[in-house]
Amino acid sequence: MSREAEIKQKLELLKQQYLANLPEKLSNLHVDWANLLANPNNEEQQTTTLRAFHTLAGSGASFGFPDITTYSRKIENTIKLSLETNQTISETAIKDVESVLELLLGVTLTPVETTEEMPEAPTKATVPIDHHLICLLNISPKRSEEIEQQTLHYGYRCITLTTEQQFSELCIKTIPCAIVYDLNQTTNHIPLTNFHTFLEQPIALIAISSLNNTEHRLNAVRLGARAFFSKPIDYPFFVDTLDKLTHVHPDDPYRILIMDDSLPTAEFYSYTLQSAGMITHVVTDPLTLMEELNHFSPELILMDLYMPQTSGTELAAVIRQQENYVGTPIVFLSSETDLNKQNLAMFQGGDDFLTKPIQAEHLINAVESRTQRYRKLRSFMVRDSLTGLLNHTSTKEWLERELSRVQRNGNSLSYVMLDIDYFKKVNDNYGHATGDLVIKILARLLKQRLRKTDIVGRYGGEEFAVIMPETKPETALQVIDEIRNSFNRIEFPGKAKDLKLSFSAGIASYPQFSAANLLNEAADQALYQAKNNGRNRIQLYDSE
Repeated sequence: MSREAEIKQKLELLKQQYLANLPEKLSNLHVDWANLLANPNNEEQQTTTLRAFHTLAGSGASFGFPDITTYSRKIENTIKLSLETNQTISETAIKDVESVLELLLGVTLTPVETTEEMPEAPTKATVPIDHHLICLLNISPKRSEEIEQQTLHYGYRCITLTTEQQFSELCIKTIPCAIVYDLNQTTNHIPLTNFHTFLEQPIALIAISSLNNTEHRLNAVRLGARAFFSKPIDYPFFVDTLDKLTHVHPDDPYRILIMDDSLPTAEFYSYTLQSAGMITHVVTDPLTLMEELNHFSPELILMDLYMPQTSGTELAAVIRQQENYVGTPIVFLSSETDLNKQNLAMFQGGDDFLTKPIQAEHLINAVESRTQRYRKLRSFMVRDSLTGLLNHTSTKEWLERELSRVQRNGNSLSYVMLDIDYFKKVNDNYGHATGDLVIKILARLLKQRLRKTDIVGRYGGEEFAVIMPETKPETALQVIDEIRNSFNRIEFPGKAKDLKLSFSAGIASYPQFSAANLLNEAADQALYQAKNNGRNRIQLYDSE
């Protein structure tokens, strides 16, 4: 069963469970109302009754009962207004409530089928895309070899094709992430006209040419090219463009924590967000929220406004007391329709207010836009602006976090400190622009060649740090040494063509070192040994 089908099945099961429990809920509402009439000045009974109608108003339409939402909300608002103005429930309010309550108890327990469908997941190509494969078309053998050698250092593979038939046969098995096409090559020319007919989605097309004029750029645009490079090709910029066009490393799914005392309602929203590819975590007990926050590390908190033991605004205040969650978006999701109360809730710690019931597409869009904005803003605080890697402070925080995790799980961890050799000479001889480019090249190599679970940071200047969980030092040495060899082979065009790059690195590991500061010091000492032993090498920490 596909993930989408599984989520739809769970949503349908929730609706069936809601329907099965509905008669009892409606009966309990009648009892709550009778108890409130018997004890009109009892604040606890007032709270219990209002919460019961409030919860039903928020869930009814979501599960296919819009009349339940309408009637429950009318009763809730009538009781609220009467209590706010008279402290006890007026005779007029009693009549109004009982007339609507009769309608509510008489609701036909057959869900209304809505036309709203769960947003479909994007259509995926039946043939898998190889995010590391580049197809070279209409390229001379010499140029093909050059492109292959230069892109290999960044984790790409090239395949040179000479006929349209070869391309169609390739796309039966796998789809390349990009096509590189030479506009000047006339020998064995391959037309691009029919290439996209083989595909279920477009491929990034990059055009190259010996001429850099408007006419050639127009030709590239008319062929569907999304990038243009004149010869000689600036390969660092070429690969940077390739990365952006092909999205080799897709963004991680958004992490959403849902705080709602009603488990069926929380699960309904949870499965709805999961259908859009998000990771969710449900909490129903407000008093466990802080522990769950630290365990799950959400990027957005979706929270009910009214809950037993506390309110959403009180919980928001508690969350904002924690430095790590000062900027985490809090979105209140409630059937509260009073705009003044909604604005007050946002003033007291919320970032947005969504009114129950809410359509699936609206919920997904609201959560996605908020989380995307948060992720972008947070990246400015935790990431280095030149490379996009974690900055110094964030790298140290991640080391503490990962070290604690592997200690709990009984796994190993390797920590690597890297430093570009003779970097001052690069700046002095070729300028700071080339120096920045060198730093970006190494950052890109590290991101592309390491696992997604590895954490890479720019420690400062030309120095980098890599955290490699579940990795023994010997394995880390092998991986980093392969990256060092690739870095050595990078070639630059123009005035910097004689520039040769290298870096040195030191590696320390857990369990040999059980504290983050000790790991850092040991890796730094190993790096110093590597520099002392001639540079352009990797050194494991040696206490002797």
